[in-house]
Amino acid sequence: MIYEKNSFLNKIISDMSGSSIENPRLDTKIIISHALGCQIDKILLDTHLEISDKQINEINKYVNRRVNGEPVSRIIGKREFWDLEFKINEATLDPRHDTETLIDTILNLVDRKEKISILDLGTGSGCILLSLLSEYKQADGFGLDISFEAISVAFFNAKKLGLTHRAHFFVGDWFSAITSQFDVIVSNPPYIESNYFNKLQPEVRKYDPKESLYGGIDGLDNYRMIIPMAKKKLIKGGYLVLEIGFNQKNSVQELLLSSGFDKITCYNDLSGNFRCISASN
Repeated sequence: MIYEKNSFLNKIISDMSGSSIENPRLDTKIIISHALGCQIDKILLDTHLEISDKQINEINKYVNRRVNGEPVSRIIGKREFWDLEFKINEATLDPRHDTETLIDTILNLVDRKEKISILDLGTGSGCILLSLLSEYKQADGFGLDISFEAISVAFFNAKKLGLTHRAHFFVGDWFSAITSQFDVIVSNPPYIESNYFNKLQPEVRKYDPKESLYGGIDGLDNYRMIIPMAKKKLIKGGYLVLEIGFNQKNSVQELLLSSGFDKITCYNDLSGNFRCISASN
């Protein structure tokens, strides 16, 4: 059936506007482009849309899921990060743009031309590691995650991006499967503390895996495990780069100092919150 584009879009936008969706117009375009298997540009340019009954049913299901609070990225199973597209699923975090601060930080610390080895702890979808490999053309990367399902997604993303020859993935708990040393170790570990967990946005709390979010009573459990081991797994002069919570700068800095790290620097995200911390071995 042929639909006039604007009236069709406006109907769906109207259906979603009654909820607390931040940008129903954008979400509508993403949902329709996914259901129709076309780029958003095509929807913007065409005055009419040819949509089958099956596609209408899919769109209605997606809209209902969105109205009930499920993020668009979860509905369509992918997310853009560092201008690359990554598959995600229920075993992986939904990457946030704030986490791109880790990529910016490493690019400021290490020249792109360097032939380096990178370890990404808790790799999830592989978005951090694969984004770094897209910038460091001579680098080799290793991603570790406790979830086999997450590692499968990371491998899929590496294959899609043509990086399987330089990206290697392992299932394990932090450093359990790692015997080598690295130039850069990066991680976005679970760091949400008990007092803040129930205050997370519903889209995060309900749909991101809890084991990828919760960091213990004070949020620091995983830093206490990662930092001392990273000291042993970094080559001399290497860098450890960690994402942190907005209120964890001082605590993580103390853990780094007590493990013998120096040249410790904190970085803000685009919202001005502390987002990551780097330290040298």
